[in-house]
Amino acid sequence: MGIIGKLFLILVLLIALEGAKLSENKVLSELHKYQDRTNGGFSNEIDEKATIQGTFGAVLLSTLYGFRDENLAEGVTHFVEQCANNDFGYGFNPKQASELESTFYTTWIYRLLGTLPDTHHVSNYLLSLLDRETMLFASKKGGRPSIMGTALAFQTLDLLEESWESVLPKNAAEVLKTKIKKGMVVSETEAYFNFGSSNIVYDNYYGILLAKYLKIELGTIKPWVNFIKNMQAFDGKNDGSFYDDKAKEYSGIESTTFSLLSLKLLAEIHSNENNKEIPNFFKLIDKEELTNYLTSQEENLWIVSRAHFGLALIGEIFENVETSVEWETINGDKPKELIEGTDLRLVFTAKTFSSLRHGGLDIKSKILFKAENKEALGALKAISYTFDQERRQYISEKVIQTNNKVGKVLVETKGEMNIVGLGKVSFIKETQNSIGYKIDIIPSASVAGTEIELGGTASIGTKFDFIVKLSSLNDQNPHILSGDFDVSMTIFDSSLFVVDHQVLDCRDNQKEINFNYVLSNTDLPSGTLFFRFEVGNEKVGIHTSKSIHYNVDIPMISSNIKFKNFKDNENINYKIGDEVEISLQSGSIPDLITPIFYKSKASKETEYKRVDGTNIPNGSWNFFMEVTTPSGDVVTTVESELSENENGMLIISFNNEIEPILNNLGTNNVNFYYLTATGQSIPLTNLENRFKEESEEETEDQEEEETNEDFGQLSFNVDHKLQMTEVTNFPNEDDFFYGNKIVYVFKVLDTISGKLISHNEEATESDFGIYLELLHKETAQEESEFISVSEMAKVSKDTFMIKWTINPNAIKGEGKIRIIGKRGSGMRINIIQESKEAEEEKEEKYCVYDIAIGGEINVNHELYRTLTKYSSKTVFFIEFELQCKQKTLEGAKLYSTLKYVGDNKDDSQIIEENLYVNHHDKKYQTTFVNKHENVKPGKYEMVFYRDIDQQRAARNGWDTVEPLFSVQIPHSKLKPIQSSISGQFILIALLGAIFVWISMKTYQIEKMPSNN
Repeated sequence: MGIIGKLFLILVLLIALEGAKLSENKVLSELHKYQDRTNGGFSNEIDEKATIQGTFGAVLLSTLYGFRDENLAEGVTHFVEQCANNDFGYGFNPKQASELESTFYTTWIYRLLGTLPDTHHVSNYLLSLLDRETMLFASKKGGRPSIMGTALAFQTLDLLEESWESVLPKNAAEVLKTKIKKGMVVSETEAYFNFGSSNIVYDNYYGILLAKYLKIELGTIKPWVNFIKNMQAFDGKNDGSFYDDKAKEYSGIESTTFSLLSLKLLAEIHSNENNKEIPNFFKLIDKEELTNYLTSQEENLWIVSRAHFGLALIGEIFENVETSVEWETINGDKPKELIEGTDLRLVFTAKTFSSLRHGGLDIKSKILFKAENKEALGALKAISYTFDQERRQYISEKVIQTNNKVGKVLVETKGEMNIVGLGKVSFIKETQNSIGYKIDIIPSASVAGTEIELGGTASIGTKFDFIVKLSSLNDQNPHILSGDFDVSMTIFDSSLFVVDHQVLDCRDNQKEINFNYVLSNTDLPSGTLFFRFEVGNEKVGIHTSKSIHYNVDIPMISSNIKFKNFKDNENINYKIGDEVEISLQSGSIPDLITPIFYKSKASKETEYKRVDGTNIPNGSWNFFMEVTTPSGDVVTTVESELSENENGMLIISFNNEIEPILNNLGTNNVNFYYLTATGQSIPLTNLENRFKEESEEETEDQEEEETNEDFGQLSFNVDHKLQMTEVTNFPNEDDFFYGNKIVYVFKVLDTISGKLISHNEEATESDFGIYLELLHKETAQEESEFISVSEMAKVSKDTFMIKWTINPNAIKGEGKIRIIGKRGSGMRINIIQESKEAEEEKEEKYCVYDIAIGGEINVNHELYRTLTKYSSKTVFFIEFELQCKQKTLEGAKLYSTLKYVGDNKDDSQIIEENLYVNHHDKKYQTTFVNKHENVKPGKYEMVFYRDIDQQRAARNGWDTVEPLFSVQIPHSKLKPIQSSISGQFILIALLGAIFVWISMKTYQIEKMPSNN
């Protein structure tokens, strides 16, 4: 594989790595698409010619984000060499005349790649552009000398590491200083350069650049900075960017980049003149808006490269780099905990766009053990890293030993890039870990003589015993009983409230570290019981910890349930807009007889302290009310508000406004549950209804209806009466034919509350919504109706729109359109028509309308079948379109049956049923394949049925289903094998789907004459 092929392959592989966690940039993610594979260069737009400008952009981005390698360098070098000319300059792309700007960017490309072009040759090319009278440089041979050309020439010499004084004539400096000073515009508030071009920002940048080279004093720096600061745009279009002229009419990426470069130069000039540290003038502009603007640029490669160059200038480039510092053993393992005595290395990873790993950083870290005094970092010596090309990670060169270094460890990592034309760009990342002991917990739990396994279910009276074993990988101290540390055990219930806390001082300890506990709390919530063990002291903090758990299964109850403004919990009725307010108490019932209500735990702090001296925070109760339809579909879930009564007992309250949406209408069942800290839902049994059920069961002579009543279900009703209103689109009777689009637009009013109805925007077919249904009465005697179409309305705020294109699934003939509300899988909500006649007659009519589906379904089909014995199988393939009134009909759900019809009725037989009919790109296809010997010559018929007709027949017990249409297939004796595929076949293959193409090629299928 050649250089260019390697480059392309590497770029593709890099871009196709695991999905990015960072925000994506289209150009960076598809950088390989901008490469010209024939010469290695890059273009600004995909599928355009490669240019020096585009290639520079690609090299700059690959440098900024560290995914450049030797193959990319070789490919780019190959391209720029083709852009070289005999005059020692470089053209915009191969075979183009030399120009100064392309030569400047080519030189920059070489420098970014770590090399130089021929310095002598390029310098001679630059001198060929010098006008020795004005001492200005032209942008190309024969061009007009300009300030811009001169600035580019100076920058190119700088990149070549050539002093401009050694190249230009001796009088050049004085001549140029005079010209530059004439362009200075200075006032008390603003200062800038203006050389007469239409772009003041360009003039200002080139003037400041040449002033730096020529050491022209600018005076007070503040007005120069003010001018640039005042050019930042906040016009609602490109907020954060910079205008290019005083009129402030246009802002873009070039003017923004030149403004930022100007600020950088002014900071350097100010530092040089005052022998001070370089100031950060970027703090004076709105960096947040600027960063948003720069990161949003995705137009083309050049613009993206300029934008990310700008991000690097203002120090925000590493916002696009996800960094991590991890520890690993010298064997390459990643330890879950850092154990004292382990020999470790640090691993630094930097991920950029599409999870590409940055490989162009200089990484150093300082490590502070027992990191209570962060200021001590400054005196520490930094350790260096080596970049591992295979892993694409940085590995610390030094092995870090942890003997006798228990406690917190702080790692300060500095990453730095020194990019030609930009300077040093760096970041600092701090990572904190703890080095501790290896900790093993030996648990024992039993109740009434029965052992409970770790993670098992404990009950009241369970005795727990824990042995804590501490050890080290330090050979001098493998088993640890004593030291300058405390060991604690904290027990948390499933809501993370502290149940118990014990501390053992181990400074003079000689015994086994042991903790005991008996579960006696009867007001514990059900769920997980956590045991947390921690080791440390107030000086070094907590350095070793481990958690284990058991489960507690105590029935939880709800009781004293009260609906505000209702005396009992039966016959509770609301309307839309009302507030449902419910209060209750919760508790446990360990013996299944006596409830123990929970006390309020309002305090977020406990009197317990961890071994590091900090308070142990408490968790919080999490109770929820779930409102469902009678069929179980969830309507809403409401989080609780907690308070306490005069006795200090926990009161749980729920408040929920009934919004004007279909979800809320009708009967609503109410259930309560407790949510543990780990996300486990535990239902609360309704205590009063539980006792009521038991009492009812004891009554021997109750009626049968009563025995089936669900006394345990709490519910309320939302009264409603829906009426269609503000109808703005309604189809006419003659609009109902196949292929026509029917549109209804209307609102729905609840006449009880006077509010307009909406519904949840994420509703699905099985959810809540307004629907159009097409109904059919099956027989004159039968009252039941068959629904052949169900189309859900879309809603915008409170306006419903139903769009239904009448497809072939609709049953032809007389029927009814019904517009109805659906609430989950169990409830249908009738809607009253908006009708003046109905109002006058005081008669309410539901939204049910007589219609007739009309139109003829026309079939245009093409038949293909096997003609030769090229393969071992015979294929019949039929492709067809359905139309009505020249409108293509899509969405038909069909199946087909192949019959052998022969010459008389006695020969007729079904060959294969329920053949799949595919629908793709407005056409339908079906295929039959079988061995030659199973498909005898003769007459065949492919019969097509609608799925809706089969459903209707099954519902009514009909023996036969009326077909939609059929296709006759004459099948004669197969011809001998042929060696070629016909031109007709190739045309068909191009028109068909891939699977059809493969079948036709394999089985030598040809088109049969159409008999439409």
